[in-house]
Amino acid sequence: MCPVRIVSGETVDLPEDELQHVFEKDLTKIEEGLEFVDSEVHIGTGRIDTLALDEKNRPVFIEYKKQGEFDRDALIQLMDYLSWFVQDETHIAHLERHIRKKKNDLETLNPEIRLICVVNDVEDRVKNACYVISNPVEIVTYTAVKDERGEVIIVPRISLDNTERVKIIEGRSEEEILKESATLAPIYNELKKHIQSLGDVDFYMTSGETARFRGKRVFAEMWFGRKWVSLSVMVGKGKVDSPRFKYWRSGDSDWGYLHITGKEGLDDELKTWIKLAYTKGS
Repeated sequence: MCPVRIVSGETVDLPEDELQHVFEKDLTKIEEGLEFVDSEVHIGTGRIDTLALDEKNRPVFIEYKKQGEFDRDALIQLMDYLSWFVQDETHIAHLERHIRKKKNDLETLNPEIRLICVVNDVEDRVKNACYVISNPVEIVTYTAVKDERGEVIIVPRISLDNTERVKIIEGRSEEEILKESATLAPIYNELKKHIQSLGDVDFYMTSGETARFRGKRVFAEMWFGRKWVSLSVMVGKGKVDSPRFKYWRSGDSDWGYLHITGKEGLDDELKTWIKLAYTKGS
């Protein structure tokens, strides 16, 4: 039986900088696989409290709010950060250069930006609004209490994850995207048909023109390069040993990817990897 300890009911109001410092020492307490990159990163519309990478090498902006509710003004601030990158593609390139200065072993940066808000409380209307943001957003609430020895204990918990609900996003249709990438359409359609044939699979397109496949959680994604379709699948750490397949984070991730050209087909090895991901996601 796990040891149980009772702490006092005295809550603690931590300043934002102290809250940030505590979490930055171990970002895995927010999410397994999160890797710290930098603090107080200035961009054109403000300053990111914590810049991190997730296990799929996506940039993660983490913002901290002290005692009180995460309100509409705070949400607008985060959306303003995102808009700066949406408005000009060169801004992502600037961000990548900054990350590579800190992480010179970075192989490939996945350009989809995630937002994580660490807050004491959150308005219901703000939570609802997060579901229509196309980028992945998580809200992590926390409780800070003082124990009988005077030590502060922080307990984080995920209050919202907008990827857990399939979103309908306005943008280019799948048909329009395939028309532009006509030579890759056959292999894309073959992969999509096979993945959906595995069972109860939700499919949707993000505003970033990424095709997502979800069981109980997202387990596969596809997007177009100039000469290939990139397939990213959640196969599990160490499950695949092949020169065709590259794990995110140099193997320290459940996710990996491969690039498939229009001349390649859906072979048995690829089907095995997709099946692994479907099983893990279901």
